[in-house]
Amino acid sequence: MGGAGLFSDGKFSFWPSGTRLWQLDPDLLRQAYDWFRTQLSLFHEPIPPLPDEAATTRPRVNKIREKRYPSIHSTFEDRTRMISRLSAPIRRLTTGVRVSDLSRDEETWRLRSTHGTIRARKVLLATGRYGPLLMREALPPSALRFLRIELGVRIEQDASDFFLADHPQLDPKYLWRDGAQGVEWRTFCCCRNGLVVWTASQDIHAASGRADCSPTGRSNIGFNVRFVRQFEAADIVPQFVRATAKLHQPVVTRLEDFLRAVACGASDPMRKALGPMAAARLAQGLTRLMRDFPTGCFKGAILIGPTLEGVGWYPIHDDALYTQLPGLGVAGDAVGSFRGLTAALVSGYVAGMAFSGRS
Repeated sequence: MGGAGLFSDGKFSFWPSGTRLWQLDPDLLRQAYDWFRTQLSLFHEPIPPLPDEAATTRPRVNKIREKRYPSIHSTFEDRTRMISRLSAPIRRLTTGVRVSDLSRDEETWRLRSTHGTIRARKVLLATGRYGPLLMREALPPSALRFLRIELGVRIEQDASDFFLADHPQLDPKYLWRDGAQGVEWRTFCCCRNGLVVWTASQDIHAASGRADCSPTGRSNIGFNVRFVRQFEAADIVPQFVRATAKLHQPVVTRLEDFLRAVACGASDPMRKALGPMAAARLAQGLTRLMRDFPTGCFKGAILIGPTLEGVGWYPIHDDALYTQLPGLGVAGDAVGSFRGLTAALVSGYVAGMAFSGRS
């Protein structure tokens, strides 16, 4: 179940991006990365090799809380060709199917879908960032663990004024942590001369960035707050779904107006969409971000959102992405501990290889 990742904005990021990805089964990971590198090399050169120390070396975060890694951008045309190449050997591939329920029946899994009931001995859940919401409804609580809830906004400015306009990295990443509060803040998915689009998936409405378009004169980047303590974040996702259900377009507000509204408890459309607690934590992070850049860097900045990147509970799995339940694996963003195109393809191969070797 899954496979839509290559229709995203087309950025491939490499080690040390996606720290947890490189801690999968080393033999399977090496096979998977070699395969991935071969596939991507048909369209791009050069693709960096996987260092021998990838699993044991912690990524460096410099004094300004920046994590650096190489990235490339793949055009929509190249990704379309890659999709065709990957799907060609598959004899039965059904697209446009919506799965509404997943259950175990004796020796098989049963998937209720818009194409009827599908039975399978093995199911690989590659359902993307929102797929774990279905898993939480369908799987026993003992098969899941709380990892993170992550939501936020896109920061947009004129391309010429964008605070990362001159940054040499394709996808700059900045991280802040507050262990006492159990929260983290991070930038995510930089889109220079791009767009912020309003998406609807699995009844969840959220903003997302894209850069595979004609130059727009506007640049944006995600800025998220991540909650890592379950007791503080249990109600955030249900509140988010309720608040955005009737929105037909993203909320837009000025950065300074949002910060002012949160500070004094005033009405603000973004604060309402995020909920008061998430909005307060997000405002703390935005204040830290602004403090780490020179005065004036956020000239004319607006916030577009809300965004939702982490939904809380994810399946427990081993280092080959096999869950605790027989015949059930997980890959890609649905794993919860890594995300993005590189992680999707590499983890999918790892899970597929593990599946082929188990009964």
